[in-house]
Amino acid sequence: MVVSPHHPSIAAPADPESKYPHQQIGCASNACQANTFVNGVCPHQGPDLQCCMEKSSCFFLVAYADGSGAQGSLVEDEIQIGEIKTQAVFGGMLTDFGDFQRRGVDGILGLAYPPLACNPTCLKPVFDEMVGRKKVKEDMFSICFAGAGGSLVLGGFDAKMAKSRPFYVPLLKEKERSFYRVGLNESLIVGGVEVSMPEMKTAIVDSGTTLIMFSKNTFDKLAKHLKTAHCDVPDLCERNSWFQEIQCFTEDEEILDKMPTIEIPFSNGEKLELEARDYLIPIYNELSKFRCVGMGTMGSDADVILGNTINTKYLTIYDRQRERMGFAVTEKNCGGAAGCSVLKTCADCAANFACAYSYKTKLCLPRAEHDTLIPYPYCHGDFCYCSVRVYFRP
Repeated sequence: MVVSPHHPSIAAPADPESKYPHQQIGCASNACQANTFVNGVCPHQGPDLQCCMEKSSCFFLVAYADGSGAQGSLVEDEIQIGEIKTQAVFGGMLTDFGDFQRRGVDGILGLAYPPLACNPTCLKPVFDEMVGRKKVKEDMFSICFAGAGGSLVLGGFDAKMAKSRPFYVPLLKEKERSFYRVGLNESLIVGGVEVSMPEMKTAIVDSGTTLIMFSKNTFDKLAKHLKTAHCDVPDLCERNSWFQEIQCFTEDEEILDKMPTIEIPFSNGEKLELEARDYLIPIYNELSKFRCVGMGTMGSDADVILGNTINTKYLTIYDRQRERMGFAVTEKNCGGAAGCSVLKTCADCAANFACAYSYKTKLCLPRAEHDTLIPYPYCHGDFCYCSVRVYFRP
């Protein structure tokens, strides 16, 4: 299941054949919110203008800006994450569209604040249910990404997942919180030089966003500074420079060694520090290794979104109880036994770019340790023939 602090609802495949049937939320139920019907979106209109899947069930829809999403019916059931169990209402997916559901993923667990949990009926998010029912020690969770896997800790922070002591940044005071929003210092520090960025006043911390997202003006100003002050970096200052948003290039150690550190200062004086190997993201295919600029531009009302480019270096602590965000350098194996090893089929293993499948042992392993140009005995991606039975002589 994918974890996203950007979206607070939970969506999981609906299984009518389940041994433990869930309770479907009826269209006329008090839990199916009145006056949510939208023509062209809701398949059926309830008696009090509820948004319904059909006459018997409350409609659920989650959609994203990239055109992906899922829809189905609201259901109530017991949810278990690790050892924590709670009763909750969530979306049971009947169909999905776009690039929503990847192989090896069963659904989405959102961890944002309740105001975002309206799809269109407003629900109490699962984590809020856990907090309200005292299923967790504190109103806090933490996330680490470890390449092929990671860890989610509900109710606290595990110091063993971090290399450094965490530092904290206060969440901005808002009448009604929806996102995890923090204050910035209106600047970037590039190779030790402070560059004024007037549009960088606030940032949303969001593991549901892949990159660091800037306004176009901020990104262009960063690119201009780099192409003025760091022309010793190969091809950086060329007319067709590789430093463009989400641009990829063949991995070059000289580029990685010469590109400057970029620091993002917060309003309280703390800062995130990214070296070239952090913000130039490694991407592998069957023949080459690439690096891609882990930054992009956006048109949202946020000044900056701190996405996975940050999360892959920093363990992120969402301390809602103390109204603050915490950051600590992630331990390399913060996912413990998770990661490639939890993917049990060839197809699921092949779908994860960081993993390699062993035809001999039928295990899914970290690709960095088992990468070969010839797709045998390990394979990855489209080079895995998962539907072909392979025989070995004794």
